[in-house]
Amino acid sequence: MAQFQTDTITPLYWAESSGFITGRDSMGIQNSSVVVYVTLLPGITNVTERIRYYGFHCWILAQYDNLKEEKLSYKHQYDFIRRAELVIAFLMQHQNPDFVAIPGKAFAGDFFNRFEEDGFIDLSSGADKGKYLKDDKGDNRSYWKYSSGAMGQYYAGALLALSLIKIRENYYLLQPKGQELAEAFAASIDPDTQSTLLSIIKNGELNYADLSKLKAFDISDIDPSSSEWKTYIDLLFNKDGQSKQTFQRRDTLLHYLRINKTSFPRSNWLLGEYFFQYTSEVSYEPYSASLGWYVYYTQELIHYAIEHIFNTMLLLMKKDFYEINSFVDQQVELLEEALNKNKIDPRAPLRDWLTLNMSGNEKSPIQIKLDLNQSAKEQAFSEVYYQSLLLITQTYQKVKGDIKAFENYLLKNGIQGRRGNIIEIQEYLNRNAGKSIILFFRTFLRSILNDHQIVAFNKMGNGEAQVHKFLIEHNHLIQINHIAPRMTNPRLGSVKNMLEDLSLLDKELHRPTSEGIALLEKYHWD
Repeated sequence: MAQFQTDTITPLYWAESSGFITGRDSMGIQNSSVVVYVTLLPGITNVTERIRYYGFHCWILAQYDNLKEEKLSYKHQYDFIRRAELVIAFLMQHQNPDFVAIPGKAFAGDFFNRFEEDGFIDLSSGADKGKYLKDDKGDNRSYWKYSSGAMGQYYAGALLALSLIKIRENYYLLQPKGQELAEAFAASIDPDTQSTLLSIIKNGELNYADLSKLKAFDISDIDPSSSEWKTYIDLLFNKDGQSKQTFQRRDTLLHYLRINKTSFPRSNWLLGEYFFQYTSEVSYEPYSASLGWYVYYTQELIHYAIEHIFNTMLLLMKKDFYEINSFVDQQVELLEEALNKNKIDPRAPLRDWLTLNMSGNEKSPIQIKLDLNQSAKEQAFSEVYYQSLLLITQTYQKVKGDIKAFENYLLKNGIQGRRGNIIEIQEYLNRNAGKSIILFFRTFLRSILNDHQIVAFNKMGNGEAQVHKFLIEHNHLIQINHIAPRMTNPRLGSVKNMLEDLSLLDKELHRPTSEGIALLEKYHWD
């Protein structure tokens, strides 16, 4: 029976601090954008950047299933996968050291000189879970922390989404589609080369001389005339899932190729930026990829503005020990200063900004965002407040005629109701439209402060570390840290890499290749 000790203090479970971390999504609103790009690109994530790993991992699982020896446990399967991945990391370091997004690349790079000098490396010590190699500094190193390697941590989710694998009693098992991809991958590699890799994995030792025998496993090399290439094309350009009759992934890839034929500026938000500006090219059908990207970017612009307001408060909060009301008063004064400077009446109703072309909002939301970035860089705080509020209201003004289509898209795709979604934002703005701009801003600041506290406490309740950016003590604000506003990463980096690896997009010119143009023509997108 537990005994109460008088000479020690045991904090209550909810009062013990595990320290504060930077965290992401301070306002808890970004998930409403994440679920949109997950819907648009099922089976592709920000960490599954190389399409040939899909085939390689399916092939590895097929080879494991063919082993004659008794399989001791799922942990045995995991070590089999881990060894295979580490061999590929050393192969790519040897063949193509500048090729990125290779799991274990940093580990292979750190040990490559020793590998080359010794002529071999203990693969099992570098790969098997619970074992390690000592680096030149004497530190214990393993190529990957996650128990089932990069496949388990990165690629398994995508393989599951594409119905290539399933998980049963912790084992990874191939589905029929996965078996088909494994066979297509194997068809690109002669049997002797496959046997060489399997022997290395089984013996747990990689010889430097073996690398020249494994060139066919190069992750960057997919022959467009091969059955493997055709299987990847069928995989990515088919319907979004077994239970879905939609083609948002296919249409996203085609949009990406088509837009890269133009001179439109390239960025991580290419498709969102494009359809936000060229709404005449948006299809308003509820499962349309163009509509999805339009919704995504609209939400992102508003989220970005909200995060700028919050971050500015945090930066100013650090300057002194403020009572809440006086702090909010000071922020309102900063906005009023900027409004007067831009000849905007602070007492004008918010409705005017939502419905009319008032002085000061001639710029597009895209340009306002650029101005906001510059003001934040210069720490021109009053302008940051003004431009953030302007970005929210003018983004809404631009899209308000499409709100019903946005709502239909979110509803039909089952992704409505997330905190920070465009419908919630619309309702909030309309509910407060009768307030003066300055009064709306005052209530908005308080809402942001309260919302962050709620979100941070909820995350603690879910077992996460403390992500509070400020505390309230005796009605005073204590700043802890801040995080620069940033938009979500909607997986287009992976799209770009996959299209390049499939020879659909030229790596140097960033234009569709002949194969890419042929694909656009096939779907009448030329």
